[in-house]
Amino acid sequence: MGHFTMNQFGFIRYSTLLIFGFSMSSVAFSEHSEYDEESASVNAEFIPIVYSGAAITMGAHSSVFGNIQSLAAVTFGEAAELRGSILAGSAVTLDKDGVVIGEITAGEDATIGAISLGIGNLTAGATVFIGAESEISGGLKSGGDAKLGAAAKVGGNATSATSNPWRRCTTR
Repeated sequence: MGHFTMNQFGFIRYSTLLIFGFSMSSVAFSEHSEYDEESASVNAEFIPIVYSGAAITMGAHSSVFGNIQSLAAVTFGEAAELRGSILAGSAVTLDKDGVVIGEITAGEDATIGAISLGIGNLTAGATVFIGAESEISGGLKSGGDAKLGAAAKVGGNATSATSNPWRRCTTR
């Protein structure tokens, strides 16, 4: 499947496909492997990064604490939670009941499932779809169409390059 390593700065590098798929729940995080008193203050503010040269897929009810970066697509299963930001070179998909506490940036499409929550801005190079009763607390910027489901909310400014769905949605 490939090889993954963590360097001294806490970057998790994976050369092919990184999958967090567990039947019930999973938790992924990285820790600084060398801990001493001199580096305690640095470690207290340390935010791990999951990095993949290919796609990243998280199973249902998974949790990741830290940022995720992928050259390809990032997909989260139902009720998955990320306490960090996403930077994907391709599409980002967050299934139903998902939570991202950070920025979401997709090089292509971004799909946010029903009843999901994004605390931060959502930026996509192409189409954005936000499912029914979902909320993005920050701004939304789409390089293509932006489609919002019933009772979806955007807390900040919302811009779209090719369509104007704002007549049907709630913005704060």
